[in-house]
Amino acid sequence: MDVLVVDDDPVVLELVAEQLSERGLSVATADGVQAALEHLEDRAPDIVLADIRMSPLDGYELLAEVQKATLKLTLRRPAPAPKEAGAE
Repeated sequence: MDVLVVDDDPVVLELVAEQLSERGLSVATADGVQAALEHLEDRAPDIVLADIRMSPLDGYELLAEVQKATLKLTLRRPAPAPKEAGAE
């Protein structure tokens, strides 16, 4: 499972990442919202674990941006091709 940990406190960031890695998770880190958004452009983790109190942008703003990006991805996903009658 891929996890992105986002925190502007380097000590907390390292501690959380280390604990998750020791439990067998694949962990990427970002030291703020902008770094997290850049990471999310390249790769979509299974879980984003973010601090709420960060500066200049906070965890709520990160959530809003992730939701916008997810909506765009959902809208861009092509519909499955219809199956022909009798085809299996």
